[in-house]
Amino acid sequence: MLLLVPMAAPADDSGRGGLAPPTLLEVIEGAQRYTTFLDALRRTGVDKLLEGQGPFTVFAPTDAAFAAMPDLKREVLFSPEHRTELKKMLRYHIVPGRIPADEVEFAARVQALTHQLEIEPLFSTEEVPPGEEVPPGEERRLRINEAETLGAASSASNGQFYGIDKVLIPHYQRLFLPGSSPP
Repeated sequence: MLLLVPMAAPADDSGRGGLAPPTLLEVIEGAQRYTTFLDALRRTGVDKLLEGQGPFTVFAPTDAAFAAMPDLKREVLFSPEHRTELKKMLRYHIVPGRIPADEVEFAARVQALTHQLEIEPLFSTEEVPPGEEVPPGEERRLRINEAETLGAASSASNGQFYGIDKVLIPHYQRLFLPGSSPP
C-alpha cells in the first residue's frame, strides 16, 4: 500500500501572490518596450529557450534600439530568408548562467550562445570619494560591447534580464548585413 503525504510548498517571496516567479519570457512579455525583441524571439523559436529551465542572462535591446538600426539592415535581418541569421543574432544576446551586475568588478569576456561578449561595469565603487554614497542604480549598470544596460537587472525564475540601448551584432554578421562595416 502506497501512502501519499502532502508536503508543504516552499515559501513564496515572488510578490506575485503565491505564483511562481516569472520566466525570462514572461518578463519580456510584460515589458512594453521590448516588443520587437519579443517578435524576433517568436519568429525564430528562441522564445522557447527562455521559457525553459536556464539559467540565462538576457540582454534585450529596446524597441528604440531596433528603430535606430539602418532600415535596410533591419529589413534584411527580419526577412524570412534570413531567419537563421536573426536567430544567431538573438542568441548573441543570451548568456548561459546568471550575471549579477554587482558581481562584475572588471571587464571580462563571456560566452553568449553564439559568440563572446565583452562585459564591464560602468561605475566602480572605488571611484566614489570617501564619505559619499554611490548614486542609486549606478553600481548595477554594465556595458556589453557597445551597448549599455538601462538600470538594474530584473530577476526571473530562470535567470537575469537586462534592457540595453543597442542591438548587439556579432562581428561575423556585420559582413553580411547591408550598411555594416567590417570589424
